Amino acid sequence: MTGEPDLAIDLALLPPSAVVADLVYVPLETALLAAARRRGHCCVDGLGMLLHQGGRGSRRGLGRQCA
Repeated sequence: MTGEPDLAIDLALLPPSAVVADLVYVPLETALLAAARRRGHCCVDGLGMLLHQGGRGSRRGLGRQCA
C-alpha cells in the first residue's frame, strides 16, 4: 500500500518452512515479501487475490451468479 508504513514484523520468529503472504498488490513486491525472500521463505503476493476479486466483481456487475 503505497504511502503507508511498512509492517513491523520480526521474521526471525518464523521457522524456515513458513510461507509469508502479503495481500497487498501495489506494490506487488512489498518490503515484507522482499525481506522474507532474502531469508529464503516461500512467498505469496497479492496478485492472485486481485485477479480473483476482479473476475468475481465483473461477473456480478454483468448480472451473472458467482459460484
